[in-house]
Amino acid sequence: MNRWFVAVVVVVVSARAGAAPAAEDDVKLRFELATRLYSQGNTLEALDELERLAKTTELPSVLVNLVSVNAELGRPEASVAVADRLLSKPTTLDPARLTRVRAIRDEQRQKLGDVMVTSPVDGVELRLAGKLVGQTPLQKPLLSRSGTVMLTATAKGYEPLFRELTVLAGGTLEVTVELVATTATPGSAVIRTSTPDTTVLVDGQQVGVTPDVTKVPVMPGTKTVSVTREHYSSAELVVKVADGAEVDVPLEPTAIPAEETAQVAVRSTEGSVTLTVDGLQGGLLEEGSTTRLIPGRHRLAFERGGFLPIRREVWLAGGRVQTFELVFEPTPELRAELVSSRSVRRIAGFTAIGIGAAGAIASGIYAFGLASVDEAYWNKQVKDFEGQLQTGKGCAQVTDPTVPTCQQNITLSKQKLVELGQARTIGYVGFATSLVAIAGGVVSVLLAPDLGRFERPISNSDFVQSLAVTVLPEGGAAVAAAGRF
Repeated sequence: MNRWFVAVVVVVVSARAGAAPAAEDDVKLRFELATRLYSQGNTLEALDELERLAKTTELPSVLVNLVSVNAELGRPEASVAVADRLLSKPTTLDPARLTRVRAIRDEQRQKLGDVMVTSPVDGVELRLAGKLVGQTPLQKPLLSRSGTVMLTATAKGYEPLFRELTVLAGGTLEVTVELVATTATPGSAVIRTSTPDTTVLVDGQQVGVTPDVTKVPVMPGTKTVSVTREHYSSAELVVKVADGAEVDVPLEPTAIPAEETAQVAVRSTEGSVTLTVDGLQGGLLEEGSTTRLIPGRHRLAFERGGFLPIRREVWLAGGRVQTFELVFEPTPELRAELVSSRSVRRIAGFTAIGIGAAGAIASGIYAFGLASVDEAYWNKQVKDFEGQLQTGKGCAQVTDPTVPTCQQNITLSKQKLVELGQARTIGYVGFATSLVAIAGGVVSVLLAPDLGRFERPISNSDFVQSLAVTVLPEGGAAVAAAGRF
């Protein structure tokens, strides 16, 4: 494969104890896996691997890719946050790469608005779209995606507050949060639903949208919790919430048959793909077949035994067929088996080809070359001795009993021809056997697992494909070198 990979990780110079080689290997393997997943179009899986790496390492390559992948997935808040994290510290990235990171950061920043929240109460926890973003008093505005977003404010001794905000890209929204004091302890309602993009309401008040919001703070008492979504019937449940208690609220809205359904089809590197829709089993999806779904946003998971699942978060339009190109990444265990099998088959195949070629050359030279020369020679001997016997010359005139007679010479020559025929037959068999060995070797090589079918070139030049130098938080430096594999 023509791909950059990390060949040597890691010279560590540190004031602390040296990092464990196993951890270094894990960084390398995870980065390589993230690179393969991204090249295969499995962007969500690649993002997961990069985020796992970012929790344990400050490698610029990891952070650069997080900036790029989050931007690609339409997550400007995360892209800007990682870019600021990367640009806030010294780095070994070349100037051109840093310029590109800043450009992406600026592009994504323009998609966000500023939300400045003030409150007479300090220590109010603030959440935007269910994500904790800070607490009062704020030192700077909160970054928020543009559009409608739910602000949740909670503080000890106060009732939770929900407010729907309309944020403009590039704009600033000022919000004052006035909380109502209470002696009761708010509990929480945990929404259990597999349907994404459902609007959650508590006693008729909108409190968020799944899956961004799944745990809702609520005051004690009897509460009516419901979820709604277009093309679905609403689901509702009445629950009793005790002081500080957490209650599960399972809600599954029912899909309403649409006049025009959306259809899903696949083109996959593997057959017998299982489709899961919004956490619910959708059945087998063979290439050439389609599955009908309710229009709207869905979380799709494509699975195949022995391979990592592929996830897609998509908006499906009614009356259209959306085809997904799926390149499955083998699990580490299966990849190890495939690599081993490929090595064994190739070694066996090339060995068979080499031995077969040598045998074919040797047996071919003898059976089709040297044997013909010998045969001509002994046939001439028979003819000559028979001629001498008929004319009474040469061997016919021999009287010395120690010298072979013509008949003896003829018998000896014919015996040589018989032996030659047997040897030539062996040569033919050896030649045929050698050809079979060559063919078997070629088949073994051709049938060796093709890992290249799981590889794709990366067309996005913003995605870094090799690790780089980084400064460790505790001091020292880790150096990774890259080479061709």
